[in-house]
Amino acid sequence: GEQLYRQLAESTNLSQIAIDTLIADQNIEIWKKRRAGLTPLAKYTEEKGISIKDLLGIKPDIELVYALSWYKSRDRPKLQKQMKNMKMHCGVVLSQFSHKNDVNNSLLIKTFSNSERLQIQSKPRYPTIWNLQILFNYINTHQPLTSEEIQQTALAMIVAFCAARMTELVQMKVSEIVQEQLSIT
Repeated sequence: GEQLYRQLAESTNLSQIAIDTLIADQNIEIWKKRRAGLTPLAKYTEEKGISIKDLLGIKPDIELVYALSWYKSRDRPKLQKQMKNMKMHCGVVLSQFSHKNDVNNSLLIKTFSNSERLQIQSKPRYPTIWNLQILFNYINTHQPLTSEEIQQTALAMIVAFCAARMTELVQMKVSEIVQEQLSIT
């Protein structure tokens, strides 16, 4: 998994120092999971002879669906959980290094995920944030047409921002506040 990650990073012309920094700056638990999630993709690319350039090409989501289908055909124990992990971590890494911004949200990946029951239900930390996500999803799917709808959308975004900020402030503890001579951050 790590070797594939490094190859993907190198293909975008990052230096070894930058790649090492990129890996070191990740949370260690997330990095372990990401490596494990990339391992099946690395095996797939090796077995099928797919180059890194092809993997990051115009349609990385297609390559990910092929890899998931290949992995499914191997029929292993705990397959569903491993496929979910593979989808999530490979999608994140492919989004990070390819020209496609959000591989996991492509229509192809969503369709495949629905048919294979690979959807990962996000669980926000606070209920307020969950409600805001529902609002953002609605705003993303319904484009405002009239000036009144544009104003309502703008107002909803302001309210959402304020609610998110207040949720952060409520959860803050005195011990988390860093005081300096001239300012409090």
